[in-house]
This record gives sequence, C-alpha cells and structure tokens, in this order.
Amino acid sequence: MDYDTHLPVLTFLFDGFAIKRALELGVGDASTPLLLKRATELVSVEADIGWYERFWRDKPAKHEIHLGSALDFVRQNTAQYDLAFVDSNPANERSDCVQLLLAKANIV
Repeated sequence: MDYDTHLPVLTFLFDGFAIKRALELGVGDASTPLLLKRATELVSVEADIGWYERFWRDKPAKHEIHLGSALDFVRQNTAQYDLAFVDSNPANERSDCVQLLLAKANIV
C-alpha cells in the first residue's frame, strides 16, 4: 500500500501559498517530515502512543506534538493555521474535524 500519495498535493500547496503555521492530525512517515521541512511551525496531534513516541523522541523545537483525540483537540483549540492536514484515526471523525477546521485554517 502506498502511504505517500498526498505528498504532491502538500508540495503544491506549499509552493503556491504562504504557509507558515501548519496543523497535522495524525503523524506519519511521509507527511510529518515534509511538513517539518516546509512549515515554520508544526502542531501535530496523534492518538496512537506508538506513533506519538516515535515522533516525540527527536522532535525539533518548531514541532509541537500532542497525544490524544484529534477531534477533541480541534474542538478545544482556538488557534489559527495556514494549513490543516487531516489524516487522523479514527477515520470516521475526519469529516467532523474538517468541518470544525474550516473556521480555523486557511487551507484544509
């Protein structure tokens, strides 16, 4: 299974828009490194302890990472983002996250 099919879309967005602050719901081997490379600040939310610990260990200062529900985070967080990338689990909560993020991010 190919897990990096979203990279061309993210690259296109970074090339075409001024994206400094990004929100990532669900960390990953493909998305997180690209977002860290291209964004000035990255906030990630991960529900799986294994994935969280994997990225927490070596996180750079510009990477803020939270362990917990993406939907709960989006509901409680009032920050604004240039880009919100939604790839979190459980997948059935993604559409609720997107709906809430429409008021909090320029690009979802």
